[in-house]
Amino acid sequence: MALLLGLGVAGAAVIAGIETMLLVLGEPSLVVPRSDWARTLSSLRWNDTALAVVAGGVAAGGALLLLVQVIPRKPVRLLLRSGAHAGTWLSRKGLGRKVAYDVAALAQVSRSSARVGRRRVRVQARLEPGIEAAAGKAAVLGAATSALEQWPLVVPLRVTARVRTTRLPTTPGERPLEQRAAISGPARAS
Repeated sequence: MALLLGLGVAGAAVIAGIETMLLVLGEPSLVVPRSDWARTLSSLRWNDTALAVVAGGVAAGGALLLLVQVIPRKPVRLLLRSGAHAGTWLSRKGLGRKVAYDVAALAQVSRSSARVGRRRVRVQARLEPGIEAAAGKAAVLGAATSALEQWPLVVPLRVTARVRTTRLPTTPGERPLEQRAAISGPARAS
């Protein structure tokens, strides 16, 4: 939002500078002719409805921009407090990738992802076939916690995990996963 506002103000300042230079040089204006401005402004009164609507819109837009800047957002970086990394910052996305990588390295997990929020890390993992959900969740929580303990964060993060199990074939007619993959063939690049 700040970038868009800054670009808008910079563009308006450039146009205003060009218009001012043209006025000083006595040349015709580029954007809006001066006669149109003079005619419009001379016909307006302080108590006109159009003026009140425009002023209200500008005030509401300014209040909205101020509110957007005041609302607290989650920081992009996390501050480290002690050790060799004291006073440095750690990327929130980088920490999430590190946690997901450490969780995916477990033998029980086929894939994982992690999102670092304001106060907690949410880990999602898909377990290998035949792994019990409770045991898999405990392993995922342990790996995520040990990945976070490597970094001395100023604000400690709580770990939550959601695991999904991969079911094994249960009916006699179903083929195991390896046979289904062999029948469908390798994936083709398009």
